[in-house]
Amino acid sequence: MTITTEEIELLAQTHDLARFTLGMKAPEHDLTAAGLRALAAERDALRAENARLREALDMAKTMLQTGMPEYDANDALDVIRAALGETQ
Repeated sequence: MTITTEEIELLAQTHDLARFTLGMKAPEHDLTAAGLRALAAERDALRAENARLREALDMAKTMLQTGMPEYDANDALDVIRAALGETQ
């Protein structure tokens, strides 16, 4: 099952509305909606990082598959390391 960020936000807003309707206005009652929003933000960030790393991997694979002498395995590894944020 996949839930979109928009659906998570709608669920969190519904939870907020129900919470206030029931008079649960203390900060500790806000944990569910805040947790939903935090998880959605973390998931979205991980998806963006995954896309960035996949792009770097594709670039490295292309560099190795071209057979061009100006690219070698070290160059491909440098692309991957840079995407991971590693410094030499």
